[in-house]
Amino acid sequence: MFRTALSASALLCALSWAAPGHALPIDFENWDYDGAANWHVSPGGRLVEQSSSSSHPSTFHSPWLAQGHTFTGTVRVMQPDDDFFGFTLGYVPWDDNMNSPLNDFLLIDWKRLTQYNEYSTGPDCYATAGLAVSHVGGALTYDQGGWCHRAAFGVEELERGAENGRHGWELGREYDYVISWDEDSLKVWIDGQKEFDLAGDYANGAFGFYTNQQGGVFFTLDEVFAWDGVSDFDFEAAAASAEAPLPAAAPLLLAGLAWTAALRRRSRRG
Repeated sequence: MFRTALSASALLCALSWAAPGHALPIDFENWDYDGAANWHVSPGGRLVEQSSSSSHPSTFHSPWLAQGHTFTGTVRVMQPDDDFFGFTLGYVPWDDNMNSPLNDFLLIDWKRLTQYNEYSTGPDCYATAGLAVSHVGGALTYDQGGWCHRAAFGVEELERGAENGRHGWELGREYDYVISWDEDSLKVWIDGQKEFDLAGDYANGAFGFYTNQQGGVFFTLDEVFAWDGVSDFDFEAAAASAEAPLPAAAPLLLAGLAWTAALRRRSRRG
């Protein structure tokens, strides 16, 4: 339902491959970002902060394909604002600003307070407090799409969280997350509470952290490992199933658009 004909081509261009059944390497120094934001990686490459509260939608994403894996880590907000943080699944770096009409990925985002967007163009635009998962199928604008989750503007909200769908996040609180994602399944736990259990047909792509207008957000990614058919997360079983990380992901061939995009991105980051 959410696949695009060009997704496979884009992944060949922009991302790396890792064999299923292996843990994936975690080093944020090797990650990249799209969107107007300020991402800062800590020494050691295991903690990243997005510091700007004036940023539009932005994702800090992995260099490898993410389907067929479970992700565990923490997130904490230390800046007293009331906007969005979350995760992207299946993101492909078509451009630098998340504005490509070719976007086809899942967005999990969490708003602290319900809020009217007085700067939005078009119909009245309210962001609802709470946790949601949406499908992004086109350019991700900060207002009608990223703020209001309007399908007509490319963001179709699929479900609100079972526990926190109408409850905003708490300033200064550290949340543990577990996200298990495959081509036909998405399951999400926050602090041990199952929030989402969705079936679908999802395009592959990167795993990423996300912010929209919210600064002072700190993300960690503690483990990434193969975990198929999860129904209820078992930390002991998960730890036992994790395998040693690969020395490095095996890169796919870069060609055409990929090579051009990579050069442009390296120039922008430098």
